[in-house]
Amino acid sequence: MFERFRTIQGKQLTLAILVSVIPLLLVGHLVNSAYIDKIREEVRSQLRQITSDKAQSIKQWIAERNADIHLLASTNYVKSLLTEGDSEARKEEFHRFYDKFARQYDVYRLIKVCDDGGQTVDSYPAEVDFDPGAYGSNPDDSAMSDAFLWNGNAHSLISMPVEEGPEIMGRIVVLTDLNVLKDITDNIQFGATGEAYIVNSSGYFVTHRHQHRILSENISDVEPISRLFSGGEESFVGEFVDYRGIQVLGAYYHFKDLGWGLIAEQDVEEAFAPAYETNRSILLLVLISSMVAAVAAYFLTARNLQPLRALKWTIQRIRRGELDVRFPVRQHDEIGITGEVFNRMLEQLQAAQEQLQQRVEAADRELVIAHRELQMRHGELKRAQERLLRTEKLSTMGEVAAGVAHEINNPLTTIKMLINSLGSADREDPEERKRALAIISEEIEKIAGLIGRFMDLTHPKEMRFEPIVIEKVIDRTLAFLRPKLEKGEIKVEVSIPQELPVVVGDEGQLGQSIMNLILNSIHAMPEGGKITFTAMPYLLKDNGRRYLRIQVSDTGCGIPDRIIDQIFNPFFTTRADGTGLGLSIVSRIIENHGGRVSVHSTPGVGTTFFIDLPESKEKA
Repeated sequence: MFERFRTIQGKQLTLAILVSVIPLLLVGHLVNSAYIDKIREEVRSQLRQITSDKAQSIKQWIAERNADIHLLASTNYVKSLLTEGDSEARKEEFHRFYDKFARQYDVYRLIKVCDDGGQTVDSYPAEVDFDPGAYGSNPDDSAMSDAFLWNGNAHSLISMPVEEGPEIMGRIVVLTDLNVLKDITDNIQFGATGEAYIVNSSGYFVTHRHQHRILSENISDVEPISRLFSGGEESFVGEFVDYRGIQVLGAYYHFKDLGWGLIAEQDVEEAFAPAYETNRSILLLVLISSMVAAVAAYFLTARNLQPLRALKWTIQRIRRGELDVRFPVRQHDEIGITGEVFNRMLEQLQAAQEQLQQRVEAADRELVIAHRELQMRHGELKRAQERLLRTEKLSTMGEVAAGVAHEINNPLTTIKMLINSLGSADREDPEERKRALAIISEEIEKIAGLIGRFMDLTHPKEMRFEPIVIEKVIDRTLAFLRPKLEKGEIKVEVSIPQELPVVVGDEGQLGQSIMNLILNSIHAMPEGGKITFTAMPYLLKDNGRRYLRIQVSDTGCGIPDRIIDQIFNPFFTTRADGTGLGLSIVSRIIENHGGRVSVHSTPGVGTTFFIDLPESKEKA
């Protein structure tokens, strides 16, 4: 798909689209940015004006209510009620007056008249059961209290002292319905998503278009609400996430005397809908312009590319070996000049090819001669390699035979001396002859063991692979060597987890390897010591394969650094009575299992052998 844009036609199409689209995008961006800024400022101004107007209406309503209650507190009806509280006539007169007063404004639900000691002198209507103290209102408070929920609606208490000159005769407390404030905020109209509401300083709705939210839902943790009541600003406009989790543009006004806030908000998506529509119009214009530019560029490039297609056809014929073909020159522009140069180049190429053909034929003849000479040299080299291989095998056989002969020589010398002594006259003692024969038998067993280990090294037995549990192999080997370990005062510690990877191998040969390592450790601890077995999964970094690692550690004399690289060589030993084949056999067995054996030793501290066996996916 993208290969088309790499052609000249594709590049011209891209250029035409860019030339037509980029200016439109830039102009559209500038116009749209200015338009969005204008809309943003208009919406902000509208919200700010709406909030300011309604805040003044709410302030005026609260001021009117305070003036009403102040007027009520200054009437002779209330004062006479406080001076003649037990007079039923005064109460009836006050009740008639309050009925007219309450019906005129339809916001007052109850009035209580209290004396200067706080005792209720009269409460009307009597059927209304209301205790101001139950709603956190103190009758001694002045002006309007915070809103509270009563009979399903938001109410407030307006408290005012009854004064006679400088003396306070008592106080009246009026239960005031705040539904009028809800009507004021509900009637604020600005778009389908616009809404206005009042919250108190605790963050509860005092008014809201959804009745169930009033004084039951707290939004104090919403950013603009917390800013409204915590800052010193009387009003501000901004974009915030509202209590619904929606991005809104809102205006916020703080009634500092009352501790309430008026909020008017509109969803940003609706507020900037005209700007979004302008964006879509600009994108549509850019798309149409791009299509027109692409169509025009397509036909223009198709016409201009006809000579290039002819050039391509000429090159394809040249690739097939037709060097006599020429590019048809029909015009004298840049492409025509290029065609003339191309034709001259073809003539030179054809002449060069003829010269090259002659040189190739001469080189072929020289190559045939060189090939014959190389075959002769190869035969000589192969015969020399075979002679070198035979010489190396003979040298190795001589070295191995010398090692075996040296190891067998000592037992044979001992046997020879004992046989000669058995024939002398002073060997008539049966006990002496018995001891001599026992020594001869031991020496013969040594020779047989040496030959057997030598045969294991040079002609290994056929292996029987099967899933094995390494802990069982170690336990059987330790049980077999238990007398030798106890005699040498050597303790053994086996620390092997229960869940270990299964390995596939020859149980007998793996047991032989572990036995050789134990014997090696026993010889390294003539004064006694400790052998420790551990096992764990192990990942080799050099090949990335997973292995089961078995560690055999002892507290023996250790191996000097100068000889540690030789201990796995056949016949290498540091013991006077050693054969030097034990560790060689261990190395050969582990390698036949696809693993490897390594060693780490600290002279005077001890030695640890590591046996790494590849994991098997089978289960034992």
